[in-house]
Amino acid sequence: MSRVLYLLIVIVVINSLVLAAPLGEYSIKIRIIENEWVMFDNCESRRWAWTGDWSWNRVPTELTWGNFFGRDCLQVTSTDTKNAITIWTYTFPPENWSNVELVRMDVYVEFPNNTADLKFEPRDKDGTDIESLYYENIPPNQWVDCEWNIDQSKVEYQNVSRILLIPDNLGSNPATFYFDNLRLIMTNGTTYYWDLFDRTPKVWSYAADAYAYYENNVYKIANSAITWMGSTSTVNAGRIFMRWDGNKHQTDTYAKVESENLGDIDFSRYQKVRIDVLCSTTTAKIAVGFWDGNNWDETPTLNVSSTDTYHTLEFNVPRNNQNFNWSSVNNVSVLIKETDLVPSGEIYIDNIKFYLKY
Repeated sequence: MSRVLYLLIVIVVINSLVLAAPLGEYSIKIRIIENEWVMFDNCESRRWAWTGDWSWNRVPTELTWGNFFGRDCLQVTSTDTKNAITIWTYTFPPENWSNVELVRMDVYVEFPNNTADLKFEPRDKDGTDIESLYYENIPPNQWVDCEWNIDQSKVEYQNVSRILLIPDNLGSNPATFYFDNLRLIMTNGTTYYWDLFDRTPKVWSYAADAYAYYENNVYKIANSAITWMGSTSTVNAGRIFMRWDGNKHQTDTYAKVESENLGDIDFSRYQKVRIDVLCSTTTAKIAVGFWDGNNWDETPTLNVSSTDTYHTLEFNVPRNNQNFNWSSVNNVSVLIKETDLVPSGEIYIDNIKFYLKY
């Protein structure tokens, strides 16, 4: 949305020749349009999908991120009448939940009565269910703060990599659920926001020398690079995480994490890009790349000055490739260049913004 300022200018006409108007006072309205930084991705929302892989009365589902009942949240609507709905996150880099005591989430249910349940089911990096936790008999037509107690004795909580949310006990009734503010309550009482559900999330995936973790001599990736791990803020729900190793692909000398299927966004008026990064090494060469479906362009590289804090890096949007179609960009990437010279490290990326010039 453009930021528009209106100035009211009063003109006193002292000569009837001015604008061929009689003497008097006149007002005109002048519109001043400011350039602005536009948030491309604040990394605060996870990617969720529905599944019908199980046969016991799971139902096709529609997921919609939007404003409902005064909140930016996720709407989950059944398109059939069966006993349960199942949605799950894309797999994410393993997170250590060993100090998590409770999981809480704001839930609103449109349902004929208060018999609907909501199951919270975390899974580890191997796809194994850690435990199934129920919040039963949710009161309908109001926001409810649902709570699930974590069994911290389970070692699998050191490697949480997927979450399932299962509205259950629906019988043959249609149901719509709304989810907001999924939070982790730590043993010391600190609350961390894990998913804000505040916007349709982008999917960030790994390529070339990038990976999520290393296990049994295998580089492992995840379906989404968004993670809670590494958080330094209780209100900042996520960030992109990438490890790199120059030995992962012998023919590649870069690592990247890339957005998927943006849908041909018009970048023609974007002039600059900013990203917040925390990087494990000051020698890593960080760049931002763009793909229009046929052509590639990328910024010059920048470095961070220290490894112990977030830095805001600002790049000019490149105009190197004359064939690049900036009115139809469908992929944005953050890259580590020359991984043959800086062979390993890790980086967190947050708050990706573009400077829009009107």
